[in-house]
Amino acid sequence: MLQDEFRPIPHKALTIGRSPKESVITVPKAIFNLPPEEKAQALKELEEEMEQYRQKG
Repeated sequence: MLQDEFRPIPHKALTIGRSPKESVITVPKAIFNLPPEEKAQALKELEEEMEQYRQKG
């Protein structure tokens, strides 16, 4: 849906001062400008993807 808004962030930048076991999740800013129903759906989809990622790892 909003995949074109994701930009790669250098892995090294995300690990400075953090435990190697920590992970970072990014949410596109555009989601927060959506109408409430669409925002809820987009956040639900991100949450489902995050849960699938956790189950794999």
